[in-house]
Amino acid sequence: AKAVGDSFPVSNVSWYDAILFANELSKVLGLDTAYSYTSRGAGNKLGGFRTDAFVSAVRLPSREEWEYAARAGSTGNYYWGTSPAKNYAQYNRLTDSYQKVAQKQPNAWGIYDVSGNVSEWTADTALCGGDWTSVAKDLALKNEEKKLPDYTSMTTGFRVIRTGE
Repeated sequence: AKAVGDSFPVSNVSWYDAILFANELSKVLGLDTAYSYTSRGAGNKLGGFRTDAFVSAVRLPSREEWEYAARAGSTGNYYWGTSPAKNYAQYNRLTDSYQKVAQKQPNAWGIYDVSGNVSEWTADTALCGGDWTSVAKDLALKNEEKKLPDYTSMTTGFRVIRTGE
């Protein structure tokens, strides 16, 4: 059984699930919602989907926003430069799974687990950052894996951002 709780990353969620979570969190915080849709079907498939990226809301970052935050001002393939990847990312693990958050060193802006642990959905239906099963080269910040929005896996999660004021 998988450990779950506030100390672990969310996993096994589709892009649709992440979108619905972002809208619900926006409502809880008294904000607008970034996403609208006309229908919701099996597997939370959303029909008539639209995004308003300019409202004050919680939403998934775009691919570019994700990379900007992940880089934290760095310019190389990895935000840790030439330091050992194992100090910054949970990766290359085939027998266990993701770990509690913040067990590795953060990037220069204090953001933990940007690479490794679980890959993260972006608004562009791309998964970024690699995951606990990835090899080191797959943790490169330019890497992305395009998936259908209903894809789920124990290695996929998400991170949200808040926009507008």
